[in-house]
Amino acid sequence: LSIRSSQTGYDGRLGFSDSTDGLLSSLEVNADQLANDTRGGELTEVGTDESSSKLTSEFTLDGLTLTRNSNTVDDALEGVTINLDEANGTESNFEVASDVEGAKTVVEDFIDKVNEVITFLKEETDLAPSEGEERGTLADDGTFRRLDQQLRTDATSPVDGQPEGLNPLADIGIEANRDGTLKLSDENALEDAVRNNQDAVKSLFNSSDGVATRLENRVDQFVGAGDLLDSRTDSIDRGIDRMDDRIDQFDERLERRQQQLRDRFANVQSTIRSLASQQQAISARL
Repeated sequence: LSIRSSQTGYDGRLGFSDSTDGLLSSLEVNADQLANDTRGGELTEVGTDESSSKLTSEFTLDGLTLTRNSNTVDDALEGVTINLDEANGTESNFEVASDVEGAKTVVEDFIDKVNEVITFLKEETDLAPSEGEERGTLADDGTFRRLDQQLRTDATSPVDGQPEGLNPLADIGIEANRDGTLKLSDENALEDAVRNNQDAVKSLFNSSDGVATRLENRVDQFVGAGDLLDSRTDSIDRGIDRMDDRIDQFDERLERRQQQLRDRFANVQSTIRSLASQQQAISARL
């Protein structure tokens, strides 16, 4: 009989306690007794914590001894996963390099998302579309036209605290088209920046004044609860309510006017009938 935990390491340890009749002792199941044919067994000494337990993996990284509950270690070095395959006491040397292709994919995805927003705003706020096209739904709304312009500025302006040569986005090969959308025009510039100064590239996007941070904050101003978009929506809703009230008032006036015309028409009909009767009476007497 073999009993194993479904989880590895000290955190996945199993606990045993003997029954009142001493079953485990009778089977000689304890930490000191090795398995002997059909009798007896062995319990691994789990220790009192992760660092002293035989259930954990122990390894040395840059002179520092570490223990983990799994042979897969993903928290010792940022962005690096270490797989402990053998317990042979040998050393393994490895070099951590920037994931240039992965970083480029993330940047390209960022560009695509920004372009989606800018293209949408441009189409919906277009005041003078091409021949045969309708004006944008939000063409008369200055709020969204301002958002369009502000997003373009946020995406292309220099970022505070950046080193020379890595500010603004154009320095890493990302330029703005005439319509405000972005494009990766120089892949080599981006790859060199990621390879040689990855931290500066990160801060160009994610620092407190980074491009991605500015864009997120700008959008939050418009779409966050109680912010500009909510205020604008409330204003439009109030305008619609006022328009509905005016329509109701016009409907009431039309109904009154319709009834007035019906009454007048009935009076005219009555007058015509009266004249016809008088004409018949006159004709009968002549």
